[in-house]
Amino acid sequence: MSGTALDHPLVRDYLRDLDRALAVLPPAQAGELTEQITAHLDDALAPDTGDDEVAAVLIPLGRPADLAAEAAATATAAKAATASPTTAGSTT
Repeated sequence: MSGTALDHPLVRDYLRDLDRALAVLPPAQAGELTEQITAHLDDALAPDTGDDEVAAVLIPLGRPADLAAEAAATATAAKAATASPTTAGSTT
């Protein structure tokens, strides 16, 4: 029997795919997102949770590639918003 829900094969596969997808992000951002999702899964799933219940928790999270793309877009938008006041205020 597994020690935690994170040992479930579907969860391991999901987290592996997430790590691969997040490789395009800065390490700190990727690590934070992985930590948040891992904590959510650990809280939401009991160690002996079956495949159907695990899938019911994973599906709403979305595909790892989609999460990575969304995080990258958010980071890009945040950078643009941070840079805009500096350039908008210049009188060159």
